[in-house]
Amino acid sequence: MKRNAIAFFLTLGFTLPLLSLNATASSPVFPESTPQLQPLSSEANQLETTTNTQIALTETSDTTPTQFWWLQGVSVNQIKAKLKEGYRIIDLEVESTSPYRFSAAMVKNQGAYAKKWWWYYGITSETLKEKLSQNRARIIDLQVYRVNGKKRYAVVLVSNTASDAKAWWYYTDLSFNDIMAKAKDNQARIVDLDTYVVGGKRLFSAVMIKNTGADRKAWWVYSNKSPSFISSKLKENKARLIDIERRGNNTFTVVMERSQGQRWWWYYGKTAAQVNQLWQQNGARIFDVEPYTVNGNKRFAVLMLDN
Repeated sequence: MKRNAIAFFLTLGFTLPLLSLNATASSPVFPESTPQLQPLSSEANQLETTTNTQIALTETSDTTPTQFWWLQGVSVNQIKAKLKEGYRIIDLEVESTSPYRFSAAMVKNQGAYAKKWWWYYGITSETLKEKLSQNRARIIDLQVYRVNGKKRYAVVLVSNTASDAKAWWYYTDLSFNDIMAKAKDNQARIVDLDTYVVGGKRLFSAVMIKNTGADRKAWWVYSNKSPSFISSKLKENKARLIDIERRGNNTFTVVMERSQGQRWWWYYGKTAAQVNQLWQQNGARIFDVEPYTVNGNKRFAVLMLDN
């Protein structure tokens, strides 16, 4: 028990902002330019924009320095303890349900990142709808999973009022093509995407916002692609990743959008210790974390922004 406790402490990391670090991005990062048409590939789609307007920044794009934290393999009470210190969740992953264990990325809920927000887990579709209505909120992170065959949701919400108000939609248990059709029908872009298998069938859930005004961006989705394919598309599209999901053995489903010149990084197949080393090395903050298992060993895919 003593050995396990020490190991758990080490994986949490120390996450005060490193303002003095100056690092070069390890993934291609380009200034925003007018989008060009790109060919579609299997299980890929895109919706293009033709604007150079600087867009509104969010949890996945703001580089204003802040305190942040990431956790992995933790209980509800351990998450709540960190939230009491003034953090809010921006990415939540359910690792297990009996008992509940999570990975999460957080930012200090102040300054540029201050928002009214809520998080829930283990809730039904009906409860989710009630919470969205009751809180006048929208989803920024959505995970669908099953407990004893019953559909459950883990979600992070923010207030959808005043300057944070957006037209938005969410969908669950759809095919890839159906998700992309919804985005096209709504003239929206996907900001959160998840994939899972139910009864042997590959399904997807997605959160999307209206791709207009300050939120208008060129964006792309690629599913079940290798890291080399993803890297080539990042360069070709002058883009950066805003969401990553493990799909199979060394393949991933990703959402990318036109880069605005932020320094950023993406990694996969890393241990918790390596993740901590990398964010410190880069002077970055983690905004998306994806835990998974390879040959019985826990690994992470992570997205980071300059901090």
